Amino acid sequence: MDAIAHRDRVRRDGIPLDSEGLRLEVEIRGAIREIPNNRDRLAGRRIGNRDCIMGTFHLLQRLYAEEDPRDDNSPAFNHVARVMHRLAVTYGVRDTTIIIAGGLHDSVEDHPEKLARIVKSSGTDDHAGALKYVKREFGFAVKNLVDAVSKRKSPESADPDTKILLYTSYAQKVARNPAALLVKIADVCDNVSRPRPAHNGGYYSMRKYALALPILRSGLERNKKIISLRWGRQIYERAYADVRAAETFANGFLLSAPVTDG
Repeated sequence: MDAIAHRDRVRRDGIPLDSEGLRLEVEIRGAIREIPNNRDRLAGRRIGNRDCIMGTFHLLQRLYAEEDPRDDNSPAFNHVARVMHRLAVTYGVRDTTIIIAGGLHDSVEDHPEKLARIVKSSGTDDHAGALKYVKREFGFAVKNLVDAVSKRKSPESADPDTKILLYTSYAQKVARNPAALLVKIADVCDNVSRPRPAHNGGYYSMRKYALALPILRSGLERNKKIISLRWGRQIYERAYADVRAAETFANGFLLSAPVTDG
């Protein structure tokens, strides 16, 4: 009975934050304190303020409460929290749409059925239902950005080389959208910084990222003026430095790792 009560509490309140999660929460709060808490409304809901950013943070705690830990034994939630942190703290983004989408970037892929169920979406397309939930809660801008960075899962039957080809094609699409590009760079750079063991899918994952990172870097270079004018030169420079560091790490990992697609 105690186990059932604990499970129900975790579903309601979210996974308890570990030391890293607590640090991320505090630092994100500090970074966004200058964002006003105005009450812009769309369909009766507040959007575009710092409460909405932290509301996303706590929504993700609940959404990822029952997901298995990642390979480094950290909660799966910590990855999406680190992406929000990378955008808000490391890059200095103050656009709430980008920070919120950064938190939600995996949710439509990882938990579409949960989000679709919340809005009682009809039909069999949970992906579309999940996007409907995002639009209802956060508005069109966040929904469109989450849609731009979300990808449909590759068929289970696809071989590793086909999956890599599909991922690089996806990276090329993302690289054409400056806001999606910032979110994806934060996501990929976090994944690269915490690689799986080479023998447990890490070599395949790093091959995928090593091919995608130059595409994302080229997208940054093409969109340098837009990003600098819209969000600030500092954000462009920090994201660019992050991509270059991730490229160096990924290539070094592949050179030192045993060749395997396991």
